[in-house]
Amino acid sequence: MIFRETFKVNSHSCDYNGIVRPGAVITYLQEAANLQLETYGPSDAEMREQGQFFVLSRLGMALSSPIRAYETLTAETWSAPSRGFSFLRCHRLLRGGEVICEACSVWALLGLEDKHPLRVDAYRPNFDDEPLSAFGMPDRVRVDAARLSEVGKHTVRYVDTDRNQHMNNTVYADMLSGFLDLHGVYVSRLSINYFHEAPIGMTLSVFHAYANDGLHVFRTLREDGETNVEAAFTLADL
Repeated sequence: MIFRETFKVNSHSCDYNGIVRPGAVITYLQEAANLQLETYGPSDAEMREQGQFFVLSRLGMALSSPIRAYETLTAETWSAPSRGFSFLRCHRLLRGGEVICEACSVWALLGLEDKHPLRVDAYRPNFDDEPLSAFGMPDRVRVDAARLSEVGKHTVRYVDTDRNQHMNNTVYADMLSGFLDLHGVYVSRLSINYFHEAPIGMTLSVFHAYANDGLHVFRTLREDGETNVEAAFTLADL
């Protein structure tokens, strides 16, 4: 089942170029998915009552045109056939009937108490899957550690967190973008692999490399040395 929701772009989602930040684009995509669960069930609250919750494992997104304040967008989202421990979800944004953004996300279902992953057959949504979109699975980020250099730190604060008291997955795109000069450009494509959560109060070390193929590659490390996320951004001129 393809779920559709219309959004009017909030001006507070825009950056110094007057375009919507990448993290806000991801928020519109994910909010449509949240609304599908809220409308048809099980909702997040119902899942938590059952001792389950979703966490994001991988995200890939391509944006063909920047988005500006007060535009009206239609978000479409659907669950795709999944197996094992990975739940697939497809997303897209349309402006006036034209697809301007496509994305695919991979989720893990965890037990609320023990945080152990659950197989796909442990989840019973009240809607059917649709085929995986032509966008396909999100890319796995390839990081050459030898080329990385530390560019800064980020301490997880209240504003970064969600009800799980760790840094929300939508925050990472904007946090990492803050280490780039985006004057006159926008993030046209990104991939983020999420490995270990960053709880409130933790300080992340941010490493960056500019790859030969034009990618900006990031790795963030937790205080215990564990990899938090790895990401790759492609920029395009406005």
